[in-house]
Amino acid sequence: MATTHLIKLKCQSGTQFHLGESTPFEDSVLHKSSEIIHSDTLFSALVCIAAKIGITNPEKILGEDGRISSCFYVMEKENNSIFFLPRPTAPLFRKMPFKAIKKIKYVSLGVFNSNIPVHSWFDISRNEKPHNNLIIGNNWIATKEEFDKMNIEYSQAKKLQLYQLQTLPQVRVHTNERENNLYQVERLQIYDNRLIDEKLKIHFYFLLDAELSGNLQTVIHLLQDEGLGGQRSIGFGLFSKIEIISNTKIFDLKGDTYINLSLLSPQKDDFDELTNCFYQTILRGGRNLATERYLKQILMLKEGAIISHNMQGQIADISIYKDKSNLRYGKSFPLLIPKII
Repeated sequence: MATTHLIKLKCQSGTQFHLGESTPFEDSVLHKSSEIIHSDTLFSALVCIAAKIGITNPEKILGEDGRISSCFYVMEKENNSIFFLPRPTAPLFRKMPFKAIKKIKYVSLGVFNSNIPVHSWFDISRNEKPHNNLIIGNNWIATKEEFDKMNIEYSQAKKLQLYQLQTLPQVRVHTNERENNLYQVERLQIYDNRLIDEKLKIHFYFLLDAELSGNLQTVIHLLQDEGLGGQRSIGFGLFSKIEIISNTKIFDLKGDTYINLSLLSPQKDDFDELTNCFYQTILRGGRNLATERYLKQILMLKEGAIISHNMQGQIADISIYKDKSNLRYGKSFPLLIPKII
């Protein structure tokens, strides 16, 4: 793969996002929000910004072979950071505490580097207490060494949270109907941990494997003002600062297993590889075009899938009209990790 660049999307504590997620029977369920910024959402934002500033062929802003990951969380305090990746999707077997492990959604880089296997995260013989070198949060796992560098006590560290989801009522105003105007919208809020440590902040980050051209740098920096997700007109989805770190090496892990860090839409040549993969799927697309028609929906492999390095993925066309393309980003972003599963 090409050179890996790290892009931090810095957030103010309490910043809210609405990252709409497709659900079946949409009229009878909450209008849910994703818990992370998926790669297809990020790609759409980059393309839209590129089009606004007049870049030719904005859908090729990453270049021919460029790839992006989804956006994950990073804890940051002064000059120290704890980067979180999705928990690897793998079968849980042996005498493993299934419920405890399934609660873990995000795994720090330190855990991957520690080579502590998943089945050793919790000690069943000690009433499912975590491994002596690990700290378990509400939905994350990290190493004690990482918090030592941040000078945060272990008893306080386990109370830290990355985000919270809120469900709030909304009212439809652009309608002539008098009934059924109330609905619910879920919002993602960056958690404010100042009562534990006022210097600690929660941000998003993503990885980029592409030539970092001048146009691409401009588009990435404009994310600070354009934002991501829905309801940006009322201040949602904005960032306080964008930081680009070129040629990062901190994600150069040793191992023989590949975890995918993006939503993946398999192309024809990828299907033969699926038999050797472990993955969960997610439904994407289906947006209302305000013409009583909806974009196509596709099943994609979720972040955290264990895949073959040969899987490429594709940018799928989910349009319903022949004269207009609606693209859904689904290229793979494999990262080599130690075999901890």
